This record gives sequence, structure tokens and C-alpha cells, in this order.
Amino acid sequence: MEMKGLFSKVIIGILVIVVAVAAFFVIQGIGKGNTGINPSVQVTTITPTPSVTAPKFEIITLSVPECPDCFAIDAFAYVLQENGAKVNQQKFTYSSEEGKKLLKQFNITKVPTIIISGDVDKVKDLEALLIKAGEKFGSQYVLKDIAPPYLDLTTGKVVGKVDFTTIYEPGCVACKHSTVPIYGDALNSSQLAEYLKQVYGIVANSDKEFTAQSKEGSELIQKYSITMLPAIIVSKDIETYPEFATAFKRIGTIESDGNYILRNLNPPFYNLTSGKEEGKITMVFIKAGASCEPSCYDYTVHVGALTQLGVVASTTLYYDYDSPVGKNFTKIYNITKVPTLLISPEVKGNAAFMFVHKQIGEFEKDGWFVFRNFEVLEESAYFDLALNKTVTTPKLPATAQ
Repeated sequence: MEMKGLFSKVIIGILVIVVAVAAFFVIQGIGKGNTGINPSVQVTTITPTPSVTAPKFEIITLSVPECPDCFAIDAFAYVLQENGAKVNQQKFTYSSEEGKKLLKQFNITKVPTIIISGDVDKVKDLEALLIKAGEKFGSQYVLKDIAPPYLDLTTGKVVGKVDFTTIYEPGCVACKHSTVPIYGDALNSSQLAEYLKQVYGIVANSDKEFTAQSKEGSELIQKYSITMLPAIIVSKDIETYPEFATAFKRIGTIESDGNYILRNLNPPFYNLTSGKEEGKITMVFIKAGASCEPSCYDYTVHVGALTQLGVVASTTLYYDYDSPVGKNFTKIYNITKVPTLLISPEVKGNAAFMFVHKQIGEFEKDGWFVFRNFEVLEESAYFDLALNKTVTTPKLPATAQ
């Protein structure tokens, strides 16, 4: 079972356990079909045994009604039942009389949680997983390594709801294209909170925006010595998502109050010291013109690929290779294949692009980047100026695709 990053504690605490139980059901021939269980579980050599009795489990859930964003504990019993287990479930709120007794009995400090017992020995390695995820009390197991958000009963506070604050310069129109380089993605700075919630499950407590000129914005700029905008302040609650805390450290700073400041955004950005926009990127497309179009590859495919890396042009220019300006570009940069793309030196401020640029082209002495590796365009046509004919790139080897 694979998701894009956010397993941290929950993969050990809950989902791995579900996989282990479901694997047992499938092996015994009693599991249901499309359950979302990892298809890598190898069961093809197992002969189903119709006489096997499905495991029985007793599950007690302690919920937190006032925290709708907290972990969905009912999903645990649901997945077990969907895979053929017989589940007897009791539901209590943590603040009910019965809930309070259970909290005290099992020394529970984080809710919601699950107490499970039953045919644990019928599923291979299940007991070890349950102990790793929590604690054993006689024949019962209490899950204590719960994924955020959760209610910390020692402090009375919900842990794992993150505050996002963006400070921006309204006069910098190009800065709207600034992106956050994280986990191979270039996330639009104005959509960071929603993106992390939808894709990674991080829950936002608030998502605010302030201009640099506002009272709140100017105070935050001074407090954290911010020199480039946009800047994003992420509350220290992000530490409950360890993988993202690590990623954010690479693109910003951790302040004395525990908050994270995302400072190293991809260009363009606004320099508060100089009062100028910086990092505005220019793209120049050198077209093949009548010599090859429309049979040549669609050069606009570069735009989509670059956007994924957070490279967005403030200015885009187009010239036929045989036009006066086109001839000048082909001569200065020794361009022999068209259509192609040139990107201004400001692109060097984009970390994601710098990581992959050698695979697709090279930087010239004046800092401009030229796309030259046409071989990455599988079975695509281009016009070779030296040969004066159209050439089609070969199919990539299977290992290169």
C-alpha cells in the first residue's frame, strides 16, 4: 500500500496492520476483491482452504467528536469487515464515562484510538505490529502511535493542525508564479496549504495571506528578517509530520519560536532590500517554420514540463530560425536543430531545474540555457540545419523510459 509520502507513524500504527490482516484473508481464499490492499502481496502459490474460519476481533474505538479532522478510526473496522473478518465493535467518545474508564485503565494520552483483541495469533506478525504501534495489556492491544491530527490529553490541545501564513508584494504580478520546491513538485505558493491537505493529508488549521504593507505583514517581515517575497510561515505543528519538517528545512529556516519560514522559493520574487522584482524568466522559442512544421514535434511540450518544475516565463518570445532575430540566435549559440528553446539566466534560481538541466541541454557562457538533447523526445521529428532535412529521433530503450 503506497501513498505519496505521508505514512510516517500511521503506516506502522494502523495501515500495515490492515495489510497484514487482509493478506491473511486473501491467502485463505476468503478476502474480497478491490480492497485497496497492496497488490504486491504474493498469493498465487497459495491454495484456498474453504474450511478456514475467518478471524474474529473485538474492537473498541475512542473518538473525539470535537475534532472532525482527527484520524478516522472507524475505517479500521470497516477494512477488516470488507476483507471477511468478523468484527464486534463498541464505540465510545473519549469524554464519556466508559471512555474515561478506558483512558485510565490503559494509560491513554492520545485520542482517537483503538483497542483490539481477538484472533491476533491467526494473522502472521500481527501481534508484533500491534505492539510496535502501541502497547499490550493482557489479551488487548492499544494503538498509541496515532497519526496526526490527534488530541493530546496531557495538554488538552489538538496536535497536527498547521497554520500557513503567506506574505506577498501585491505590486509584483510575476510573483504569483513563485513556487515551493518540495518532494520533486513545484507547488504554487498560494495553494500550498490546500495541496498538502489533498495530496499528503496534512491538515491546515488556518491559511492566511497578508500584503507586505499591512500591519500584520510588516510585523512578520520585521520579526523574521524576511528579505524576499512571497514568504510562507508554517507553524511548528508541521513537526508532527516528520517527512515534511525535514523537507522544509532544506528550503527555509527554523525560527526560535519553532515556526518554519519558507524563504527559498523558486523565482520570480520581490527583493525587499532593493525594492525590485527579481528572477523574471524569459523563454525564447526558435521555430522550424515552413522547413518542418507541422511535422516537427510540438515545441510547446516544453512549457508543460517546465511548469511542473516551477519554471514559469514572465516573457515568451517566438522566432522562426530563418528570421533576422532567429538567425542571430542560431549563430550566437550554434544552434543546429530546431525547434528549440532558450531560457534566460534567471532560471538558475530554480533548484528543481538545476537538478535536471544537464539531461536536456546546457548553459552557455552568458548564462542562457539552450535545449539541445533532442534524444529525450522519443520518436519526434526536428529539422537539422546542418543536414538541411527533417530527422526523427529513435524510440528510447526500455530502461530509459
